[in-house]
Amino acid sequence: MNSLSTIPPGLIPQNLRGYHVGLLVRGAKWAPGEPPADLLKRHLEFNRRMIEEKKFVLAGPTLDDGRLLGLAIVVAKSTAEAEQILGQDPDVLEGRAAIELHPALLPSLDTVSVKY
Repeated sequence: MNSLSTIPPGLIPQNLRGYHVGLLVRGAKWAPGEPPADLLKRHLEFNRRMIEEKKFVLAGPTLDDGRLLGLAIVVAKSTAEAEQILGQDPDVLEGRAAIELHPALLPSLDTVSVKY
């Protein structure tokens, strides 16, 4: 991580917190079009469970039909833990998606609320 100690005060939010930005990208078994209905249902159930368990702050799809399929902001103590959490996603288990992880410092997202 880059050193923040040389940056003048007032330019960095004081409430920074570590997260992992989890990107779901096209996997080895990705195919154009909508995923099978049962896989989509399991994927959405997984996302909801991770949000309810506070392992995801938020999650959602991208809409441009590119290599990136979706993202999640993951609450984890390490990149290995974040990878283990995302590795349970049915899309990843089926090979339709693969994981890219990026540790990030973001302002606290404790007040973000996802409603079902």
